[in-house]
Amino acid sequence: MSSIINRTVLKSTPGPIFSTSLQVAINELKNIANISIPRALSSTTTNNSLADSTLFKCLTWVQDSLSCLNKSLDTLGVDSNVGPLTYEEMYNMNAWTWAARSNAVKCFLALEEFDDVVEKGEERRRVEEVKLGVEKAKKYMINSIGLLQKRETILFDFYNPFYNEEYSDVNFFYYNFDYMFLVYLYSGLYLFLALLFFLFWSTK
Repeated sequence: MSSIINRTVLKSTPGPIFSTSLQVAINELKNIANISIPRALSSTTTNNSLADSTLFKCLTWVQDSLSCLNKSLDTLGVDSNVGPLTYEEMYNMNAWTWAARSNAVKCFLALEEFDDVVEKGEERRRVEEVKLGVEKAKKYMINSIGLLQKRETILFDFYNPFYNEEYSDVNFFYYNFDYMFLVYLYSGLYLFLALLFFLFWSTK
């Protein structure tokens, strides 16, 4: 699934907002699991067993996070229709997304703990790359959790946009009143100045 929202679809349903928020987190975690961590493992020295052990633990946590987020995404379905979801389904989605974030936090904290052990140069750069990716994934998951918790508000605002016709007409009336008032005011001033100019020259 693409992590880019189809604006045409978004005009008819807010569902893609929820699915895309999950998808960007999934994409980031996939990048960590398939690219960043393998790179970091290949850059560690042979005697740095702590680094290898921590990175392998991180890989497990990241894969667990992916599993949780995929469950949430599967619950939304292909059409990303969040409206008909039951309370239990929403509860599960929240729980899975929170669990995914918790695993990401474990990975990040583990990387922080052995930071002093990591050697400078390529090894440190690769480990920092993993940490940066995990930090981004955490933020994406928090966004997803926030959207899920605000589902009712988002759906209500989407399908019931605020528009007060009476208030709009009043604003239109005042806008026209202000505009016409300014036109008459400036016209009157110009006529007054013209009259003064005429009187001034006629007295000479």
